[in-house]
Amino acid sequence: MCAGLAACNVQLHDETPARYEANNGAALYQLQASITRPLLVAPDSVFVSALVDDHLVRLEPDASLLKWHGLYSVRCHAGFSLQYRAIWSVQSLTTRSTELPPRPRTVQLTEPPPAQSVRIDTSGGRTKTWSGVIHYQFITAPRTTITALRIEPLGGAAADAATAAPIKVQSQTPLTADCGAPLDVRLESSAQRAAAYLVLETTNPGVPRWRTRVEFGP
Repeated sequence: MCAGLAACNVQLHDETPARYEANNGAALYQLQASITRPLLVAPDSVFVSALVDDHLVRLEPDASLLKWHGLYSVRCHAGFSLQYRAIWSVQSLTTRSTELPPRPRTVQLTEPPPAQSVRIDTSGGRTKTWSGVIHYQFITAPRTTITALRIEPLGGAAADAATAAPIKVQSQTPLTADCGAPLDVRLESSAQRAAAYLVLETTNPGVPRWRTRVEFGP
């Protein structure tokens, strides 16, 4: 019936990216695979599925019956395990299957970049101090704690240190929020114009340390 194994075997091709940037909306991630099918295997005899975190996800073919796709939803994790399986029949006589990769691989979900720069408006009248809030949100861990907060100058010059000196962190650490919940840091400046980096250290492996440029100004 088959001159060799290749004449009867379907080849699986894993086309899902190694990583996605995590999202906090639908939290759906595309699963993509394709097959190479020998002539002895009928197009409608092939079925492809994905094993994702021990969940079986049935994939749907496109019109060519060669490309397969599906969606998987996961929240508050830094990745998911993935393995594809194809099952097919050979001339309606025998059934075969194959898995790819041989062992599940991990698709990484990366934390979206937190706030990179924030401007706090100080134009609202004369006061002794000006305050503002920087909003953060973390979505690749069930819970994230900011363990440390500090102000650093924008550079090594004396002018940079002087510009940063008026800014103080008002929020007390640790600050903890569940996945997707807002986590706010309050700052205060004794000068109407000031600029510095706010440096965070967190328990989230996807963003253990982060630096946000903060500028106070009218």
